[in-house]
Amino acid sequence: MRVEHEYMRGGAWAYLAAWDVHRAKVFGRCEDTTGIAPFERLVDQVMSQPPYRDACRMDHGLTDHPPMDHKLRDRLSQFHTQFQHELVPLTEACLGERLTPKLEQLLRIWEMVQIERFVPVGRGWVGRPARERTVLARAFVAKAVLGLPTTVALIERLQVDGCLRRLCGFDGRRKLPGAWLFSRAFAELAERGLVSEAHASLIKAQLGDQLIGHIARDATEIQAREKPAKLQPPVVMPPPRKRGRPHKGDVCPPPVLTRLQRQMQGMSLTAMLADLPRACDLGCKTNSKGFKSSWIGYKLHLDVADGQIPVTQVPQFAA
Repeated sequence: MRVEHEYMRGGAWAYLAAWDVHRAKVFGRCEDTTGIAPFERLVDQVMSQPPYRDACRMDHGLTDHPPMDHKLRDRLSQFHTQFQHELVPLTEACLGERLTPKLEQLLRIWEMVQIERFVPVGRGWVGRPARERTVLARAFVAKAVLGLPTTVALIERLQVDGCLRRLCGFDGRRKLPGAWLFSRAFAELAERGLVSEAHASLIKAQLGDQLIGHIARDATEIQAREKPAKLQPPVVMPPPRKRGRPHKGDVCPPPVLTRLQRQMQGMSLTAMLADLPRACDLGCKTNSKGFKSSWIGYKLHLDVADGQIPVTQVPQFAA
């Protein structure tokens, strides 16, 4: 008799261990994931037992796969302390109401990224002045943080949420711009690579002088409310090849190289990124249960360093 057992995969456990080289003793614990908080719980577990509990100081402590650089951790701790004790009370006093946790998260991202530094200023140009893009860029970030799927949903949220409207910078005495202006501005900011430029500047400022020892690389799906782009036929069609063995003296056309073969011939990184297709497409993959799942949209490749910090990101088509 054959019996098949059905089970649900809940992911892998993370085992953290500490080794005392003087006493040949191992301390370990299991966690749901890795990171700063599980690492600190392991340290507390070790330091709460004798003889480490009674020691005045730790003589030597070496960590493999450190969760985060100490300088970066101190800068982030200082930023969060200043944000929580200075910026949030000042903003709430100016608005006259308390901020929700989601608006506090949005305000923290605005303050850390400073998206306004990467928005072009249209003052002094010839012709009719364009609508200020700084306010629309803040709304562009708010749409992603609040999880609003469409531009219409963002406009409806701005109409009923006066606090979000004032935080973005919209004038309460004027009517909100139309959906066409939001869509045109968002398309312009996306085409300029505003988010990628802000991310690269932030990583260079915080980790520019650090040595990245460990990188975790993976890709995730991004669903989009778009139609898959139609496949474009090649510009030059190769001539049909005759069946059979070529005659003596015939010149065979060179084979069409794949994208990977072209990259192996010595393409620069800029040329490789420019050669990647960016149009919306239909993607398909096999999940952890062995079933195939498909989606319409894109695929995002991430390189994550110690401390779960994404250092590079490359979006491309979903196929």
